[in-house]
Amino acid sequence: MALSYKVIENQDGLKELAGRLSCEDSFALDIEADSLHNYEGKVCLIQISTREENYIIDVLKLPDLEPLRPVLFDDRIEKVLHGADYDIRMLAKDYGMEIRNLFDTMIAGQILGLKGLGLAALLNDYFKVNIDKGLQKADWSKRPLSKEMLSYAALDTAHLLSLRDLLAAKLEIKGRLEWAREEFHLLSLNRAKPRQPVSVLTVKGVRDLNGRQLAVLQALLEFRDAEARELDRPPFKVLGSDLLIDIAKAHPSTLEGLRNIRGVTERVVERYGKSLLEAIKKGNSVPSEQCPRFEKVERSRRSEAELQRFERLKAASARIANELAIDPAILCTNASLSAISSATPITLEETMRVTLKSWQRDLLGREFLAVFG
Repeated sequence: MALSYKVIENQDGLKELAGRLSCEDSFALDIEADSLHNYEGKVCLIQISTREENYIIDVLKLPDLEPLRPVLFDDRIEKVLHGADYDIRMLAKDYGMEIRNLFDTMIAGQILGLKGLGLAALLNDYFKVNIDKGLQKADWSKRPLSKEMLSYAALDTAHLLSLRDLLAAKLEIKGRLEWAREEFHLLSLNRAKPRQPVSVLTVKGVRDLNGRQLAVLQALLEFRDAEARELDRPPFKVLGSDLLIDIAKAHPSTLEGLRNIRGVTERVVERYGKSLLEAIKKGNSVPSEQCPRFEKVERSRRSEAELQRFERLKAASARIANELAIDPAILCTNASLSAISSATPITLEETMRVTLKSWQRDLLGREFLAVFG
């Protein structure tokens, strides 16, 4: 039987839905955004499912989402999402909205030690439901939306409440529900970081470039970013970073020199050639002493005692993770192990409090304290 859903395209419909949701104990939620197709990604759809009905909110046809704010903020109502980090950040960025009382089915799966954590894998494993991920990278900002896109979107939340019930029961049986709830709460506090100015020092694969090449690449990146903003496209869809790196390495002064660079097509030359040469000229004009450079980071050498503690802490964490049948990185990351291994007996408990969550401290605290004698 085809999945049924209701599309909400006006404020009255949104207010009516918010009223219904305010009477629910829980509902499932997901968003579709256009980050792969536009310069500044935005929320385009919100899918919501109760235990009886599925809804698709066409965000781009609404003046605002204010009717949803009190419902999302109401900590009496559980909101069920899968891999909620992106959704939380986008709703906070675009609308200043906070989700309280979260249940994340992906995190639940991690704490249970499940292998396939994608929504498609979980729905197939437990409910024999197949999700065609062919539309995963669709442009959700385009209108009208096809029936295939709407059905795909609705399916993302249609079975989430049933999946939540199943995973919550497993967590309860294993005594891990409170672990998950702590993770859910911390996840709900995540927020999107402000967009940072482009910097050549954050680009992968450029450490072998000299200062002049880095200055040229910085100018090329700034040109690309301005062009992407103007076109409302992601920068990588204007010109690829690998191509810009190759251009910076050669930093030609003529169109013919530009053409000689592998990957620079005639279309690139026709569309951006003059602008690329201007950016190269700008980079070449930067005084040598002002060229970008990577600061040498002096890594503090850990003592032999710290190295031994790290290995013992890692072994203890791995053993407990194995007993729990969960990924060791879920129980304790290497970064946390490193920080704890460098602590002193005086600072140990405070270091563990800062680096470990309470459920992790409950499992690892005694073992870690024993490492320090």
